[in-house]
Amino acid sequence: SSPLSNGTSIWYVGETQLITWTATSGPKTDASNPKVILEYKTSGGVWTGISGAGSLDSVQGVNNYIWPAIPDENDDPVEVRVSYNEYPGTVNLVSSTFSIRPQITIDPTTINASTRLNAFSSGNVIKWTYTGSAAKIGLVDIKYDLAGAGTYVGVVALGVPVENGSPTGVTWDIIPDVDGDVNIRVIAQTNANIVDDSPNFKIVGGLTLK
Repeated sequence: SSPLSNGTSIWYVGETQLITWTATSGPKTDASNPKVILEYKTSGGVWTGISGAGSLDSVQGVNNYIWPAIPDENDDPVEVRVSYNEYPGTVNLVSSTFSIRPQITIDPTTINASTRLNAFSSGNVIKWTYTGSAAKIGLVDIKYDLAGAGTYVGVVALGVPVENGSPTGVTWDIIPDVDGDVNIRVIAQTNANIVDDSPNFKIVGGLTLK
């Protein structure tokens, strides 16, 4: 059966993931279990061994292996293959396709659901972190959305190297007026699926006593 069984189509860089396959062959004539190798392949790539899975026992029935860390890739489609070491090329199981992506995460110490920013204020810092290497993500755009529209047409900054997200971040000189349903989005230019949206926060009016 398929060597993927967790039902998810996106695996994130650095996470652990369970790979499951079912074998119908019993022990070998010497009573030992057949050995299998687990590999993955990116689009246009070659089969590459999964760390720690070069020679695994494959017993009759269901088998599991936990991939200890999803590799630094930004690609789809990706496949996983299970094959016998002793019988190369004869019996292979290839998974359905899925994606491997890095993750971007907006720093909740700079934007969170309790954030209140003053309308027309300046120097508001937005930071983010990411998994994997900066080279796999490249440049990101930072945008904002008002009134829960979901369009993200407002621009904070464009073409920012992803590695600038921490510790520097970007500063936002707020143009919008008061709004109670604002979101920030950090999105990769190379792959719009590498994205994080902040929780809803508020832009509020400010008072200055002179």
